[in-house]
Amino acid sequence: MKNQEESTSYEMRILQEIASVETRLRDLLAERQALRRLLAKERSRDKIISGVNRKNSIDRMLIEASILNSLKESKYKSTKELYNIAKSVAPDLNYNTFRSHIHRLKERGLIINQNNRKGYWKI
Repeated sequence: MKNQEESTSYEMRILQEIASVETRLRDLLAERQALRRLLAKERSRDKIISGVNRKNSIDRMLIEASILNSLKESKYKSTKELYNIAKSVAPDLNYNTFRSHIHRLKERGLIINQNNRKGYWKI
């Protein structure tokens, strides 16, 4: 009887250890994926800003690239959605400055209003 209790106790400890290892593995895999995303983001950022020296120009290029990339992923997005995406690239971005980025993209013919709906954009 005592031998069976010890065996059950030992099995429980092993199962707990397995669960602990699986949790650590899950966390490590999630961390690896996050690091891969950061690396990809940094590599794409380097491609966008190569040859640019002024900080304002770098910010402008990153903001405009983020707007265009997000519009490539969906049919259209609202101005508010695009502003939130741009703020992820430049957290201190003022809304009026963002509007000038939108206007510049529209003037260059890179984006248009979605079916002439005010505040909705598409490529």
